[in-house]
Amino acid sequence: MLLDMSSLRGPIYERANRILMAGIILTACVALAILLDLFATSVKGTLPGA
Repeated sequence: MLLDMSSLRGPIYERANRILMAGIILTACVALAILLDLFATSVKGTLPGA
């Protein structure tokens, strides 16, 4: 294994889990923003003034 088993103690594991969840939520928000931007662009049309 790459990690020592002592690194999986409660507080360290819980902190790593919180950081992981924050990263997943941030990634989901960024993906949602990109999808909304693509949707808005497709509704308006790809050519300016069209």
